[in-house]
Amino acid sequence: MTGTAPKPALILLPSLTMGGSERKFVRTSNALARRGLPIHLGYFNEPETLLPEVDDGVRVLPLRRRGKYSLACLRRLRDYVRDNDIAAVVGVNFYPLFYTVPIASLSGGRGVTWMSSINTTRFIKERDGRFMPLIAPLLRRMDRVVFGNRGQLRHWVETYRLSPARAEIVYNGVDLEFFSPQRVSAPRSRLREELGYGDADLVVLCVGLLRSEKGQIDLVEALAKLREPVRGRRLQLLLVGDGPLRPAIEARAQALGIADRVRMTGVVKDVRPLLKTADVFALPSHSETFSNAALEAGAMGLPLVLSEADGNLDLVARDDCGLLFAVGDVAALAAHLRDLMVDDEHRQNYAERARAAVAGHFSLDVMADGWARLLWPDAATDRSSAVRVDAGRDERRPSTAAEH
Repeated sequence: MTGTAPKPALILLPSLTMGGSERKFVRTSNALARRGLPIHLGYFNEPETLLPEVDDGVRVLPLRRRGKYSLACLRRLRDYVRDNDIAAVVGVNFYPLFYTVPIASLSGGRGVTWMSSINTTRFIKERDGRFMPLIAPLLRRMDRVVFGNRGQLRHWVETYRLSPARAEIVYNGVDLEFFSPQRVSAPRSRLREELGYGDADLVVLCVGLLRSEKGQIDLVEALAKLREPVRGRRLQLLLVGDGPLRPAIEARAQALGIADRVRMTGVVKDVRPLLKTADVFALPSHSETFSNAALEAGAMGLPLVLSEADGNLDLVARDDCGLLFAVGDVAALAAHLRDLMVDDEHRQNYAERARAAVAGHFSLDVMADGWARLLWPDAATDRSSAVRVDAGRDERRPSTAAEH
């Protein structure tokens, strides 16, 4: 960086709970702070589970909201933006809009760039989108709306009449140093033995909240189609995470007679040993903005089997680094898993491509570059992961980054 020191930027989260969006922005804030950039991280209310993961270089703002809407919290945020000379504010998901839009309107902007980061692609259930008639006009007041993939951006621009000129993409990124097989000291053979897996078992891993949009029941159905060993290999399913779909998954596995081949771990703080244990990562999402879990699996050298949800397409299609199947197509999912069971070379090739794709296009550094460009547009950065999509075509702004 040269010239005048950049002014601070503020990222606003609803909470610091253990969720994908929250963890992504904690890691992004840490990466920006390590570059010497003045990043502040605010959150409206508890839980604050991720607070210990925030680096000392990130200034933390607990807004301590009380009730559904807090005028005191609104004033506190307004004063903080003014008193700290904040140059850019990013509200993550929808709730921060109810505070950022009034502050932007009442203050006349005051030189602040107001942004919103949307981490929902499509609403699976109609009731989930019932507030969009209220939220869409707020989004249209933002200077920038940031999305996680091309399909998501186009859908939101067309459906909710957002300005294409104000729409951006910053892809998710993963810490390649942290998510590396070499960072797990235990031998793979011992990890598999501890879970009861033998050499003949091909372990398919899925990481994510157990919710209908993640499609884990499709994996159970696919496993049932492959109940018999194939060339001496036996398919096993390892589900990491918890959520409201867990009883339904357990009931379906029991009904299909494969409960003994479906292991459910619940929430795991460090998923790397399980990634090292597995042979394949599968994510049959019915909707997916951009899967951090898939990036982590690719970084750990697992072949990817993903549904053709929007974010998965952006991850896999360009680099041919995984196998895709139509959303909900259990037969195609089972066929891909069978192919990987019987062909070790095929499986290894996809593993190597996945690792290369993540390292080249979807690292934490590349993601931080994209956010740095949006938050401090006048400052020099090495490269950028931000993509603008206008008038139905993809147009990358000048950058030395490899294309995504």
